[in-house]
Amino acid sequence: LSRESIRKEIDQFNLLTPAINQKAFIPIDYAGLANFNIKDLNKSAPVSLSEKFKKIQERKKQLTKKKFDEVEETKKLQEQTRQIYLNEKKEKERKQIIELINKARELSSNYHYKDSIAALSQALEIDESSEFKIELCVIIAKNYQFLDEYLTAQNYYFEALKEAQNKNDSRICEIEYFIAMTNKNLYKIKTAKEEFIKIIANDENSFKYRAMSSIELGEIEEADSHIELAIKHYQNAVSFALGKDKKLTCRSYYKLAILYDEENDIEHAIEYYKKNYKTSSQKSENKYYSISLTNLASIYIEQAKYNEASEYLKMALAYDDENNDIESTYFSQRELANLYSKTGDNQKALGYYRQALDSAAKLNDKFKIAFVHFEAGEFLYDIGSDIDALKEFLSAKKALKDNPKDENIERINLRINDLKMRLDNKTFS
Repeated sequence: LSRESIRKEIDQFNLLTPAINQKAFIPIDYAGLANFNIKDLNKSAPVSLSEKFKKIQERKKQLTKKKFDEVEETKKLQEQTRQIYLNEKKEKERKQIIELINKARELSSNYHYKDSIAALSQALEIDESSEFKIELCVIIAKNYQFLDEYLTAQNYYFEALKEAQNKNDSRICEIEYFIAMTNKNLYKIKTAKEEFIKIIANDENSFKYRAMSSIELGEIEEADSHIELAIKHYQNAVSFALGKDKKLTCRSYYKLAILYDEENDIEHAIEYYKKNYKTSSQKSENKYYSISLTNLASIYIEQAKYNEASEYLKMALAYDDENNDIESTYFSQRELANLYSKTGDNQKALGYYRQALDSAAKLNDKFKIAFVHFEAGEFLYDIGSDIDALKEFLSAKKALKDNPKDENIERINLRINDLKMRLDNKTFS
């Protein structure tokens, strides 16, 4: 456009434009209009579109982020819900397992070992990887031991040991001890000895299992007539347990006392019997309390120290009555009968033989019944009551009919034959 043509257009515009209030009129920049280029319109349009596009894109981003956040929140809630479900499921299973363990323990205490195993196996099926796996395997193994199924028991002990080692559990030593015990029961003596020695050698192991392993080694050596080695192991057990565990200490003292007694080392036998009963009179800590007193009394009877013997037997009998221990009462009554037979108090002797028979009958132990009848027969034979003695020997023979060991029957028959010679045929018949 030329400047001349622009002027013409302006003049034409003025002719056609009505008069406008000069005060309201907005001046027009004709110079700027003259420099106006239509292409500038094409340049300004994309700028506003770009900004709009940016806003749209930003809005889309915001919406996308919001949607993403909503999805993430949903996922988070789903995961939390899943965890709550899993935790509730795990807690429910945990309670089921605990109930089954308690049920199994009760069944075992009532000698229903197979039913106990079934309950524990059910617990393992609920969750084999649970926190209770070690305990479950150990209790199952113990039940199999009660059933004399030592190989099966050992397999469960091995499973428990593997789990304990993986978890670095504190029960590793305990399980190793149980495995050694099953090897001993399976007469794998060499392996058992190696395992017990390994337990003892580890200073980090519990004193309890080191002491118990020492006692087991002592029993193995004693069975092989290695008396000095057996004594050494029992004394080691004392050193581990002394001042820490009265139950193990009492057991170790009793093992030493019995061993010395059998070896006719009476002085040491008396020493350890006394150490045993003086360490604890609690039944839960010292199940050898009464028998230690009774054995001491037996030694003193042999030494004709009847007053000392009587004192210890009365202590034992009072303790047995208090604890309702029928078996220990039986032994105390027998020794009292023996004591009074030595002192010539025949009525008291016979009275205690009768009491010992009653205790044996309560125990339903045919061998104990036979033994008292035989001892009473010997006593009556010695004092010349031949007919009463014969009745006792015949009663002893009758009691042993279900367990007729040759040596026992032979002793009884010898006495019966002696009485046959002392009595006339009519009386004997």
